[in-house]
Amino acid sequence: MGRCNARYLGILAAVAVCFAIGPGQASAADRLRPTKPRSFAAKASTQTTISVSWRASKDNIRVKGYRVFRNGRLLATVRHRRKYVLRRLRCGTRYLLMVSAYDAARNRSRPATIFAGTKSCRRSPGPGPGPGPGPGPGPGVGPSPPACPTSATIIGLLLEHNINYGCTSPGGAFARQAIDSVRAMLAGRGSMLASERARRWQGVALEELENAIGMPDAWTFDGALKANAAGLAVQYKVGRVIRILQWQNPELYEAAQSEKFALAAISWYIAASEYNRRLAEAGPTPAMNRALSDLKRGDEDFFGLNAYRAWGRYRLVWQRVSGL
Repeated sequence: MGRCNARYLGILAAVAVCFAIGPGQASAADRLRPTKPRSFAAKASTQTTISVSWRASKDNIRVKGYRVFRNGRLLATVRHRRKYVLRRLRCGTRYLLMVSAYDAARNRSRPATIFAGTKSCRRSPGPGPGPGPGPGPGPGVGPSPPACPTSATIIGLLLEHNINYGCTSPGGAFARQAIDSVRAMLAGRGSMLASERARRWQGVALEELENAIGMPDAWTFDGALKANAAGLAVQYKVGRVIRILQWQNPELYEAAQSEKFALAAISWYIAASEYNRRLAEAGPTPAMNRALSDLKRGDEDFFGLNAYRAWGRYRLVWQRVSGL
């Protein structure tokens, strides 16, 4: 994945940059940031709009307003209400939405983050099945099945976490390159970290990713993770990095929201690819049914914004189907 999807990499970088620096130009009299907005949720949606709302943040002096983001891009500043309608969206599309409070001294809160989608696109009735080439793959007439995730969309799973169980491709190829892309993004956060503690934990995370990428026995020639002890060690290293980004330092947590979810999405990609491969070989055995249940529970955690717990579910899936 040397040429990873530039659009998603840009979005991920923008998300990290937006929340990398906490107080900004806060005055000496007020260096306390507001609390994170509570109960951030999507209340309604159409094919082109999503309505969101949240509960008030608290501040030691006064919250001045809120900033609303879509896929890392600032959309609006809201001062006198705690709701917003996102417009001109694409139908059937999932977005990463954030809201952050700020005060008069320009202190910013941690962002509240959700995934929310528009309603599916209407489809006009087609001319019927037509003379297609049969049940196999080919350019048959009629609606096509949903495409399986490909190497070009691994990072995009952060925003478009489409679940297509039962796909037979792509087999987890290029996962190594995807992790390397996240490592590069995390390395770029270093100049934004103000505290020594945050920089120290960033160094630990980068070292873990470097070690994971550099384990020769864990990877195939095309960057797929092998179902062996070295591959399992890579999964644990990825999980440790997610834990560092999620818990070890508030500043590093804010600077690396995108990396944390990207790593969890890559773990999903690895687990789902191995599940699909084993399902084609063994069919729906009890062990595979348990793995599918774990995948679905992991998805609930992912969309619930608990990347570390989601990673744990995906790692368990990978262990179940690989016999590790």
